[in-house]
Amino acid sequence: MDDLDSSFRERLDRAYEELGRLRRENQRLRAKLSRMELVFRNSVDLLVMVDPLSGSIVRVSDAAEAVLGYRRGRLVGRDLDELLPTEEESRSVSGSKKPPEIMDGIFVDQTVRCADGSTIEMDMTTSLVSGKGGSAILITLRDTTERKRYQREMKRKNSALDAALSPMLVADQGWNLLYSNRRANDSWRFVGEPQEDLEVRSMLWRQEDFENLRRSVESTGSWEGEVACRRLDGTWFFSQATATVVDEGSGSEEERSYVLSFLDISRRVELESRLRELSLRDSMTGLYNRRGFMTIARQLIESSRRREAGVGLLFIDLDGLKRINDEFGHSVGDVAITKTAEVLRSAFRDSDVLARMGGDEFVVLFMDPSDLSERELRRRLEGQLKKLEVSGDVPFDLCMSCGYSSSVIGEDTGLSDLLRRADDRMYVDKQRRREWGESSVGESSG
Repeated sequence: MDDLDSSFRERLDRAYEELGRLRRENQRLRAKLSRMELVFRNSVDLLVMVDPLSGSIVRVSDAAEAVLGYRRGRLVGRDLDELLPTEEESRSVSGSKKPPEIMDGIFVDQTVRCADGSTIEMDMTTSLVSGKGGSAILITLRDTTERKRYQREMKRKNSALDAALSPMLVADQGWNLLYSNRRANDSWRFVGEPQEDLEVRSMLWRQEDFENLRRSVESTGSWEGEVACRRLDGTWFFSQATATVVDEGSGSEEERSYVLSFLDISRRVELESRLRELSLRDSMTGLYNRRGFMTIARQLIESSRRREAGVGLLFIDLDGLKRINDEFGHSVGDVAITKTAEVLRSAFRDSDVLARMGGDEFVVLFMDPSDLSERELRRRLEGQLKKLEVSGDVPFDLCMSCGYSSSVIGEDTGLSDLLRRADDRMYVDKQRRREWGESSVGESSG
């Protein structure tokens, strides 16, 4: 008997324990249901539960009153047609009186009927939810005002980008092209839409420019500088460029993008180049001036020094310029100077460096002049002077004194040495010509 009582008590204790567990689970479920009910009723979105068999509304959130003007109790038990118009093409759920056709997903700009009979457009999602109590259709309706405002804002921004006078690019975190505005399409000469995933590095002429840009933007968030841009047809143009990083505020590299803006400065670079060229050129003859000659000659001689190559320099003085000015006037004297420049251009190669050092002095620099002797140079000058004399274009004879110096450039040899030796030999030639009364170009004794 005692054994039976003991067994009964054990079973009774287990039953009480199970009852306690069930009560606790019931309380937990009630609390959860209460929280879910609170979430359901106070959801910002309009939530509608629909019986999948009858198509009638079984529950609706409080947003029905705030958004559509319905009192919550009015919609419960009504057909879904109370809320959604019956026009088939404007609905994703069919009419009542038969099981609705469900398509899980999002449907934008769904027409929804308000309590006063007016309609608004809302974004809608539909899904079939199941539980122990059965299944239901859950419809979520969201006001499209914010989305449409965002879309309008994005459209304005895109329109502004497309209308921008500067080329603009947007690249992803891998520096692949995502977007280019109309001016960028014109600048890079895209045909139609730009190539998908075109690398920004391929749009710049020098790879070091891209690497400098990339390193700066990825480390500091921005970059600014001048770059040469490569078009798809192989041509190029100069730009003043800026680049910044955009990370959508999350800090995630996957959401990072880069915005690049360009200002075509090809015209400015061309003008600057022309101005630099003009500062190195003699305005009267178009030959290099003293500054231009010294700049170019030093670079060439330094190159020759590294190669241990030879150079030659011819120093020329236009004889009798004062006599021409006195007899014919300074305008004719200017003609004598320009004709001297023409003679030099005709007598020597395009690769030779010609310059007017000032007044009536000219120089010619020859690189690797192994096949050029002083006699040959004078012969060329004499031939061109004879042509000018025969042409009768000028009322005077051009006469020149010349001095030539050549050397293999070494550590102890420079441009000043060549100029000094050639200048000394030119004066020797000038003195000899005065003594002998020669005209044109004579043979130097040096």
